[in-house]
Amino acid sequence: MSRGSRVLALVVVVLFIFSIVGCSSGGGSNQPAPGGSTGGNTVKGHVDLNGVPPSEVKVSVEGTGLEVTPDANGYFEIFNVPEGQHTVSVQTEDGDLASYLNFISSSGGDIDVGELSLYYCGNISGQVTTSQGQALSGARIAVYPLISSGSQDVNAYTPVLLETQTDSNGSYSLTGVPAMSYQVIASKDGFEQVDKTIAVVERATFTCDFQLPAVSGDKGSIGGTVYYKTADGSLYAAPGSSVTLYASSGSDALSSTVTGWDGTYSISGLPPGSYRAVAASDTFGEDTENVSISGGSRTSRDFTLQSQGASIHGLVKDAQTDQPIEGAFVQLESLSSSSSYFIFFSITDQNGAYTLENVSAGNYKVNAFKWGSYEDASQTVSVTTGAVLTLDLRMEPSTQPPIPTFSPLPEPSYSPLPEPSFSPLPEPSYSPIPEPTYSPSDPSLSFLMTVTTDKSTYSVGENVQITLDLLNYSTAPVTLHFPTSQQYDLVLTPGASGLSYSDNISFELVSMKSKVEELWRWSNGQTFTQVQTDLTVQPGENIIYTINWDQKDNSGQQIASGAYNLDGIITANSQIGAMYTTPIFIGSY
Repeated sequence: MSRGSRVLALVVVVLFIFSIVGCSSGGGSNQPAPGGSTGGNTVKGHVDLNGVPPSEVKVSVEGTGLEVTPDANGYFEIFNVPEGQHTVSVQTEDGDLASYLNFISSSGGDIDVGELSLYYCGNISGQVTTSQGQALSGARIAVYPLISSGSQDVNAYTPVLLETQTDSNGSYSLTGVPAMSYQVIASKDGFEQVDKTIAVVERATFTCDFQLPAVSGDKGSIGGTVYYKTADGSLYAAPGSSVTLYASSGSDALSSTVTGWDGTYSISGLPPGSYRAVAASDTFGEDTENVSISGGSRTSRDFTLQSQGASIHGLVKDAQTDQPIEGAFVQLESLSSSSSYFIFFSITDQNGAYTLENVSAGNYKVNAFKWGSYEDASQTVSVTTGAVLTLDLRMEPSTQPPIPTFSPLPEPSYSPLPEPSFSPLPEPSYSPIPEPTYSPSDPSLSFLMTVTTDKSTYSVGENVQITLDLLNYSTAPVTLHFPTSQQYDLVLTPGASGLSYSDNISFELVSMKSKVEELWRWSNGQTFTQVQTDLTVQPGENIIYTINWDQKDNSGQQIASGAYNLDGIITANSQIGAMYTTPIFIGSY
C-alpha cells in the first residue's frame, strides 16, 4: 500500500461519528426540485448551536454548492444531494467554530446524520506566486489531514479534504479548519506542484505561501479521474484518494497528489519516460497502471478502485415482538488495538436491515443504538479479508421510566411592599490603582511553535528544507534566556504513528518526552559558545529558523526509506524539552 493510502485514512465507507443523537426533520433547507422530486438524496440532522444564533451558521455539503441555514432549534435538511462520498460541513460566519461529518449518499432516500457539535478551529491563508513573485490566480489549494490508518484521532469533525482556489491576487483563505496536521498542495496547469506539511491550532491562522516553478517545455503531465465501483457496478468519484508515480523499475515515489471532491487529479512537471501509477484509498482499494509520459504533452489516465474488504450485514429486530426496527444506528467498533475506537456506522432501513462494507480484517464489536426507545445491543465478530458475514441484532425495549408530567403551581398573589425611602451615600474619593506591568513567568505559555517542511514526501537523498517558526501571541514582550549560543534544535525519530493528538490539540507541547531512538540531531557535532544569551520577542513577532538537512543520520549514513517524526525544540531555560512534532516521509515503504 502506498504512503498516500496509509496517511489519508479518512476516506470512509458510511459515516464516521463520535456522538450521535436522533433528531426529527423540519429544519431550514434548500428547496427540493420542482414536482417534489429531489434529484438525489436528502441529508438531515441537528446542530448543537450552544448559544450561536442560527442565522450565523451555514450547513453545506462540501464540493456541491448545496448550503442551508438551520432553523431556530438547530435542525436542517439538505435536498438534492447526489450519490457518492461527501462531507457535511457546519461552520459559523467567522470560521471560529466548525464541525464536519463524512458520509456516503446512495439511492436509499433520507440520510440522518444525527447531532453535530461545534468545535473551535483554526484558519489557513497565504499567497501563491510564480518563482518570479507574480501572483497566480486560479491555483488549486487542497488540504488533506495527516492521520495514520486506524488512528484514535479519527473523529466526527475531521473532513476528508478541504479545497479552495486563489483569487486575482494569488491569495486564498480557508476558515474552520480542525486543529491537526495537514498536507497542503498548491497546483496549477503549466506549473510544478508544491506541497507542504503544516499544523493548525485553534483560533490561530497559519500562513502558508507557495512559489510554483513554471514547467519547462520538455516536461509532460498526467491527469484524469479516480472512481470507486460499488457492488452493483456503479461508478462514483473517489475524493481524497492518493495518486502516486513511481519509476517503472523502482520503488521510490517520484511525485504524488490527492484527488479533489470530483475525483480528478493532475501532476505536472514530469520528465518523459515510463512510470508506474498507483491510485489508492484505504476505503476503496488500489488500481495500478503503467503509463508513458511524453515531453510537452498531457497523458490522460483514469483509475477504478474496488475494495476487497469484508462486509457485515443483517437485521435489527425488537426482541419481544420480532418486528424490524427502523432508524437504529449500527456502529462498528474496532477491538484490534490496545484501546477500542469507532470506525463507522450504518442506519437501519424500514426492514431493519443494515450493511457495513469495506471492513478490514480484525476483531470488532457491532453495536446497535436507538436512544429513548430501546436498550443498546452488541455482538463481537472476527472478520477475515473478503468475507461476507450475516449478523442479526435483537434489542430490548427501553426500561427507562417516561418523562413525568406535571401541572404548574398556581400563580401566587401578593401585595407589593411600599417603596423605601433613602438618602444616597456621598460619592467616595479614591486614587486609581496603577496599571500592572505584565511579565509572563512561563514564556512557554506565550508562544506558538510550528515546524514545517517544504514537501511532505522526499526521494531518498533529496535535500529537506525545514522551517521552525516561533510566534509570541501574547500582548507583552517576552525575553527568552538561553544557557549557550544555541537557540533551537531538531531531532528525527522513527515512525509518523508516534504523533500525539487529542480532539482539540494538533501538536505535542510537553515538558518531558519518552526516550525513543534518535536518528538525527541538528546540533550533533556542532560547537556552541558557552555564554548565556537573551532574546526578547515582541508581541506578534515571529522568530524563524531555516535549516537544510541532507538526510544523513548522526553517523553520517543515508536515512532509509520510511515514515519519521521531526521534533523542533526551543532550548531556552524555561522551555527545555518543549517541542513540536511533525511527520516526514522519505522514499517508498
